[in-house]
Amino acid sequence: ADRGSITRAVAMNTRRCIWALMSLGWLAGCGSAETTATTSDGAAPRASDAPAGGAGGAVTDAAVDATGGRPAAAGGTWERLADLPVPRQEAGVAALRGLVYVVGGFLTANGQPSPAVHAFDPKTNTWRVRAPLPFAIDHANVAAVGDRLYLLGPSGAGRVLAYDPDTDTWTALRANPGATGRSASAVAAIGTRIYVAGGGGGATVFAAYDTAADAWETLPALPVGRDHLAGVAVGTTFYAIGGRNPLAARTDAFDTLAKTWSQKKPMPTPRAGIASAAVGGMIVVMGGEGNRSPGSVMGIFPEVEGYDVATDTWRMYPPMRTARHGIGAATVDDKVYVPGGATREGYGPGGDIVEVWTP
Repeated sequence: ADRGSITRAVAMNTRRCIWALMSLGWLAGCGSAETTATTSDGAAPRASDAPAGGAGGAVTDAAVDATGGRPAAAGGTWERLADLPVPRQEAGVAALRGLVYVVGGFLTANGQPSPAVHAFDPKTNTWRVRAPLPFAIDHANVAAVGDRLYLLGPSGAGRVLAYDPDTDTWTALRANPGATGRSASAVAAIGTRIYVAGGGGGATVFAAYDTAADAWETLPALPVGRDHLAGVAVGTTFYAIGGRNPLAARTDAFDTLAKTWSQKKPMPTPRAGIASAAVGGMIVVMGGEGNRSPGSVMGIFPEVEGYDVATDTWRMYPPMRTARHGIGAATVDDKVYVPGGATREGYGPGGDIVEVWTP
């Protein structure tokens, strides 16, 4: 095996030992004699069998970052919240006026796309049924700007809709098939503009929708096409992280002022179907699918990894309480809410699970 594979295997073995020993309440004797192996994407096996925290997330001590052995962020807890009323995965998720919206998605009951829309109130731990979409949809591209929620596909007709929470209604806006005919894209809002990158079988298409002008702008293509990737905005920079076709660890950053792409340090765990959110200057990526390690039965990841935009470094946080993929996330009051998603790779169970991560 090459030196990189050995290094990754040793780092992952250390992480596994820390997780296991912390669950027993002590740390000692964490060796590095694990046999080196690689996944189909060339990465070291992931700790899919690591404890995903106890009630509220039990793993809060320092751990080892696979990118270089640095101490990971200490702290961070998980908590289970009220179940999603209509269980589903691959839904659009965004925060608007302090509520977390879940839009469309695959129904867990029968695998069919859904027009359902629900809003979660973190203050009361309750769900509200909102006006459904005029059509069923999955892998929805959703973002919030100002006091509106926007749906930007996927749709062969390139349909764009805006949701008004005051009237509980959806309104059709300017369509753009080239920008919104793709599912599972990276989506994030900066100012009045919503950026949509990739999606749809590994597309490189990148465009921005100006909500104030109801107009689209085609932008420089995503450097490497992929779908089921994460989109996050911090300041004036749009980030496209992970994804698949093939499975990726890439972190690409688009400067919305200079309109140029740059490649940043890759995510430690290559994966797709992930949730992501910004908390301060940190981008947090969690869950996902594509786990081919021998210990993975469900093919999903519990990893939670944070990217510091100021230092271009990644660190490991406590793993998810319930590992899932096909998820989205939204930040409200510096807490990250992760509703729905499947507990098995592909179409699977678990679509009612809702958990919150507090840094």
